[in-house]
Amino acid sequence: SQPDYGYYQQQEVLGEVGDFITAPEISQMFGELIGVWMMTTWAQCGKPNPVHLVELGPGRGTLMRDLITITRQVQEFQTAVHIHFVENSVQMRESQRDALGVILDSGASSSSSSSSSSSSSSSSSSSSSSSSSRTTTDEKNEKSPMAEEVVTGTTKDGVYVTWHWQLSSLPEDAPMLIVANEFFDSIPVHQFQHSERGWCEVMVDVDYSHENQDHLRFVLAPSPGPSSLAYLGVDAAERKNLIDRIPKSHRGDWESMGDSTSSPDNDNSPKSIPELPRSPGPIILDTKPDKAKSGGGSGGGLRLDPDPGVPLNQRIEVAPLRNVLMEQLANRLNKQGGAALIIDYGENHPQENTLQAMADQKLARVLERPGEVDITSHVDFSSLRDVTKAVSEKLQVFPVIPQGLFLINMNLEARMHSLLKGADEKEQEAIQRQAMHLVGEDKMGLLFKVMAVTQEGIGAPAGWPEDAVPE
Repeated sequence: SQPDYGYYQQQEVLGEVGDFITAPEISQMFGELIGVWMMTTWAQCGKPNPVHLVELGPGRGTLMRDLITITRQVQEFQTAVHIHFVENSVQMRESQRDALGVILDSGASSSSSSSSSSSSSSSSSSSSSSSSSRTTTDEKNEKSPMAEEVVTGTTKDGVYVTWHWQLSSLPEDAPMLIVANEFFDSIPVHQFQHSERGWCEVMVDVDYSHENQDHLRFVLAPSPGPSSLAYLGVDAAERKNLIDRIPKSHRGDWESMGDSTSSPDNDNSPKSIPELPRSPGPIILDTKPDKAKSGGGSGGGLRLDPDPGVPLNQRIEVAPLRNVLMEQLANRLNKQGGAALIIDYGENHPQENTLQAMADQKLARVLERPGEVDITSHVDFSSLRDVTKAVSEKLQVFPVIPQGLFLINMNLEARMHSLLKGADEKEQEAIQRQAMHLVGEDKMGLLFKVMAVTQEGIGAPAGWPEDAVPE
């Protein structure tokens, strides 16, 4: 999201020519069924008018395009809804505008040109050393009417559309229906590894060796730092509980693991990353000084003794920014009412090391070509649930279910047969193949999970069994 060199700012990343394909790009059926879910949930909430339909990380706008195509059948919903995109990539915003056929409000172009002047001057020194193609892209983004922090417009059907850089500018005057498809997986994570020095963070360092073509490497921090305390806590029992929540089937054999892993980049396996030497100076807060263990002097850094019962090299992955964003969404739903539908790949428990990179729709090394490959990690849905319930016990969090089950419960098969009726043989094969990609156990059906958060007292949402109860 970095405005000049961010991955989503400079290139076509989605679709057949990009690095990855999301469910909306695979089939129109996905977005259409999300539209059915939104209309059904809106009715369960009492058909509020207005209602804010919010999409986080909307990609090229494909999901919302298919969603509003199906919701045109319910004029009452179409009249009530106001679409909001939370997106900070100018290039993606332009794709979303084109997908929905949005006509921008007059004055958007002039307002954006004044706001972009400061960013143009601030980035001139850094862009001078960039390639001419990147400079051209930067200048194009700055001149785009979509570069304004908040941009408004209207579809040809009269639906209001607003773009936001961040959640804080979303309106607070009406209930919200939120969809986040493959949004949370792109949020940064922190990884920590259990060592004789305690829980040390896995960091990225420059590698000056000629053998490493990426010139970057993973290293273990010289000692536990403030982030270890902030994200893992000061209580060893709490950390042990976090580890114990990882199912044994998802744990690595940390005691016997060698240097090789199943990932394309072996440089992130627990026993292959080097430990940096401790600093000779007091650059890290020393809350438990121990001169004997730190080698004397004041440079021992923060010391957290190894946790009893936790094997050395054990890894844990946390995503504090995900929790911050989920807390903001939960606060909005608690105050304004409505519901959120979160779809992503992940598990309903903490995880150890899921950091991965994609390039040209294949796994790549995580440190390969920074800013030019898609870096993601699996979502811990249990953490999102815990954050939501901490905001308010009144919010309903329904059990996480596989995407395949959700779409089947949303009558994917009926929608598929409807599309097959007007298709030729080649089109029918494509439609059936697309449906299987969405729900197949060896495709997206099991890997991707769905979680619903709703306001109090509206019953089980569509896609869940009628007798489903909130957690």
